Amino acid sequence: DYEEGIELWKAGDTEAARDALRYALQGCGDNLWVHVALGRIALEDNDPALARGHFGYAFELAQRALPPGFSGRLPRQRPANRPFFDAIEGLAASYDALGQPAESEPLRRLAADLSGARPRGGPPPGPRP
Repeated sequence: DYEEGIELWKAGDTEAARDALRYALQGCGDNLWVHVALGRIALEDNDPALARGHFGYAFELAQRALPPGFSGRLPRQRPANRPFFDAIEGLAASYDALGQPAESEPLRRLAADLSGARPRGGPPPGPRP
């Protein structure tokens, strides 16, 4: 299951962790936490294409949970929001590793917008003139 997979991964047994996490997906294929963990493992194993698949699926699942045209904030520090932000960041890192930075930048802007790190649709935070 998920917790066992994470413990195995922390202990350095990546293959057993991957197996446990895949087993967890059999019970719930739409588990964001599991897809994010498998994406992280894939990135560590230098498989950004597989990582993109896991992070991308988690990202799509989370987006479906938001109402159309959502323009609110999702506090990053809330545990329930963490897998969505982890999926966004992992997907952006996957695109970077694949040599597609043009795909990663909109994701980073989205994360900043949703977390309130910058005004919705506005410029990135920084010093003011």
